Amino acid sequence: LGEMHKIQSRYEEASKMFEQALAIAESTGDKVAMARAKLGLGDTHRSRLAPAKAEESYTQAMAIFTGTGSRWGIASALLGLGRVRRGQADYPKAEEFYNEALDTFTAIGDRMGRASALHGLGDAHRLSSRYAEAEEAYIQAMEIFTSLGNVSAEATIMRELGLLHRTRAEYPKAEEFFTRSLVIFTSVGNGSGQVTSSLYLAETKLLQAQYEEAKSLVRDGAEIAERIDFPWGKRRSSQLLREILEVEKASLASGLSNANAVAVDTTPTASSPGP
Repeated sequence: LGEMHKIQSRYEEASKMFEQALAIAESTGDKVAMARAKLGLGDTHRSRLAPAKAEESYTQAMAIFTGTGSRWGIASALLGLGRVRRGQADYPKAEEFYNEALDTFTAIGDRMGRASALHGLGDAHRLSSRYAEAEEAYIQAMEIFTSLGNVSAEATIMRELGLLHRTRAEYPKAEEFFTRSLVIFTSVGNGSGQVTSSLYLAETKLLQAQYEEAKSLVRDGAEIAERIDFPWGKRRSSQLLREILEVEKASLASGLSNANAVAVDTTPTASSPGP
């Protein structure tokens, strides 16, 4: 139940479920269940932007998994720690955790875990402006997710590739990846994915002064965010719409100013012969 609530972004409910699972596991001495509950709590704390609590939970989970000899558990905890450090912009430490997780997942033949670690490495490289390495990691991750039939994860990687190309001002390529990810998220009914891809695509349209398309995408994203109660989506859509309207207004004012300047410049004066 905790995992279900977490996937649906109902983090308070997820946290309660994992706490209950932890209490039961502690009462029965089930160390594997304890570690899994700690892992779930780590994910929930991270999603709720509580990095210190998340790191504590992941570290405790890793200690228990180490005691039980679960290499999958150790790698999963390392992956979580990498995500925490990425969120704190500590990219060197994030890469260290991601690489350790990648090595372990590869050694035990866990392809899903390997793809997730590659995804994390791609993020860390991109945010460190190491774009070639980021693209390579993303493409490897996407190939694995595609082969496993995990379309939501595949769409997420496409979105990351969109961000990478946008950072390099390759807007048509960025739009292509954002659009592909939006189509997939829509087809599988992933609301938060739809919202995020819509807003990233809107930001890209804004960068190209395509204001009407940007506003339409923001409104679509805002409607979905409201329906599924997606806090980040609601905040960002409201903020982005204000940004678009402000830039559009400034652009219009600048255009009028330039037009007036041209009119003045071409008006005959005493020193100008005129037509």
